Amino acid sequence: MPQIGQIISWPNYKFPDGGTSPKKLFIVLNDALSDDSPCLLLITTSQEKWYLNYKEGCNHNLNMFYIQPNSGECLPEKTFVELPFIIEKTCKELWGQFEDGVRVWGRKLSRDCMNNLKECLKTFEKDISPKHYSLIFS
Repeated sequence: MPQIGQIISWPNYKFPDGGTSPKKLFIVLNDALSDDSPCLLLITTSQEKWYLNYKEGCNHNLNMFYIQPNSGECLPEKTFVELPFIIEKTCKELWGQFEDGVRVWGRKLSRDCMNNLKECLKTFEKDISPKHYSLIFS
């Protein structure tokens, strides 16, 4: 089952608008307990062009959290975590994409990084469904 802080690689992820990404990474926000449990994911991008004047960590005004490369985390390039957009899949749905290349990628984010990311996410409480908020912060 996915665990908090794991990175999920999802090749050819299809966005709601129909576009795709050849190598999309997601961060798991909650521990899933069973195949039918919700697995909450945050989408990431390395596309710096979407963000101006960012700093490491929480960038509430830009709706993102920035993890710099070589920060001791398992991400090799600039990583912008898009907030507060949360994707919900069941574990069964997530691992049902295994044949399409969905995999756990590398190590998990450090506890400090995940705590900082979640603290940043708390600043978007009014934009997060009560169900998701409860799964993330309880």
